[in-house]
Amino acid sequence: MIWEKVKDSLRVIRSVVEQSGKTLVLFSGGKDSLAVLLLALECGVNEAVYMDSSISLPHILEWNLDLCQQLGVRLHVVHPARHYQGDFAYHVRRWGYFPTINRTWCRIKL
Repeated sequence: MIWEKVKDSLRVIRSVVEQSGKTLVLFSGGKDSLAVLLLALECGVNEAVYMDSSISLPHILEWNLDLCQQLGVRLHVVHPARHYQGDFAYHVRRWGYFPTINRTWCRIKL
């Protein structure tokens, strides 16, 4: 059963790669994104993007960089706080609430 899901996932990833050319994996370092990254590697994808939210534990970025280096994956690190006038905590204070699925100041207000 699980191997059928793996095969289906590989088919989907291969299809995306064929249709869109250059493909990158959004990689947080968690188990779900690591699973996707490993599947994508099987399909020839060797680049990933890590979004530094400015609220992650300090060692997460270092761990992600090290892991990607071991896997032969080029990791692009994006720091949105540099482009949006402040980090996550700043925007929570500014807008007065945490973003939720229905109230996302990060999409609406920025």
